[in-house]
Amino acid sequence: MKDVFQNTLIEERFILPPLSGYTDYPYRSVLSFFHPPLICTEMVNATALVNHNKKTMSMLVMEPGNHLKGVQLVGNNPQEMGEAAIIVESMGFDVIDVNMGCTVKKVVNKGQGVSLMKDEALASLIVESICSSVHIPVTVKIRTGISESKKNAVSFSKILEKAGAQAITIHGRSGERKFGKNVDYDIIKKVASTVDISVIANGGINEKNALEILNYTGACAVMPGRNLIGNPWIVTQLKSLNNCGEAPCPNLSDRKDIVQKHLQLQCSFYGEHNGVRKFRSILPRYFQGCHHLNKLKDDSRKIRSIDDVKVILQRLSENDDMIQYQ
Repeated sequence: MKDVFQNTLIEERFILPPLSGYTDYPYRSVLSFFHPPLICTEMVNATALVNHNKKTMSMLVMEPGNHLKGVQLVGNNPQEMGEAAIIVESMGFDVIDVNMGCTVKKVVNKGQGVSLMKDEALASLIVESICSSVHIPVTVKIRTGISESKKNAVSFSKILEKAGAQAITIHGRSGERKFGKNVDYDIIKKVASTVDISVIANGGINEKNALEILNYTGACAVMPGRNLIGNPWIVTQLKSLNNCGEAPCPNLSDRKDIVQKHLQLQCSFYGEHNGVRKFRSILPRYFQGCHHLNKLKDDSRKIRSIDDVKVILQRLSENDDMIQYQ
C-alpha cells in the first residue's frame, strides 16, 4: 500500500484535504463521483476512537469509490495514537494522516494540533508509535511553525521523516495566521529540497495556481483546502494538471444537480432536520461569485426543510455565464 500511495502522489500530483465540518460521509460520497486519487475524513479524535465513541465511529463510515481512503487522527498520546491507528487499519482504510497543524483553541489547549510543533520530541514519538503499529502509509500535516517568529517546518520535517512519515503536507501559514494571509511557499520549497520523502503543498491552492505552485516549490503534489467546499469540480480541474488541459467550469444546472445529490445524502445520513441545518453553511459555497450572494447566504441561514432548499434553487438563474439569485 505504501508503494500505491507513493505512485498515486507522483502520477496524480494532488490529493484532497481533511476538512473539519465538511469532509463528512455525505460530502465524501459527492467527491467520489469525481474519482479523486484520495479522500480523507474529517479530523478524528484518537481518544474517542479508542473508546469507540458512537459519534466518532459514525465519522468513519466509508464512502463508495475505488480511490484511496484516508483518516486524519488528532491527539498527543503516542500509545493511544498507535491504538487508534490499528483500529483505522483494521477498518480497511489506506492512509493515516496525523494532524499537527490545527489551530482551533480547544485542540491547541490540549497540546494537540499545531501545538505539537513546539514539542518535537513528543511529535516524533507519536509518529514512531503509529508507524510501528500499522503497515499502511502515515503522513503528517503541519504548518510553517507555531508562530511567525518560530518557523521550524524544516527541522520539524526532518524529525518526522526520521520517525517514519512517508509524506508531509505543509500548510504555508504559521499557527497564528490561519486563513486569508499570505502563504509562505518559500518554506515549502525549502522543506521539499531538504527531506527525501514526499512534500505536499497546502494553503491557497486552487485550479489556477496549482501547477505554478508545484513548479515553484518542487513539491510532489498539492492539496487544496477550503476551495474544496462546495466545489467538487476542483477535482476534475486539478486532474488536468497532467495533460495541461483546461477542465470546463460547471454551469448552473451542474451545480443544482450536485447540490440536490449532496442534500439527499445529508438528509439520509443525519435525518432531514439535522441534515438541512448542517447544509445552511454549505449551500452558498456552491454558488460563490453569484450576483446577490449575501442575500443567498441570509436565506440559506433560514432553511428548515428540503422544500426550503428547493425554493432557493428555483430563485437561481444564469445569464451570460453569470449566476444570479433573486
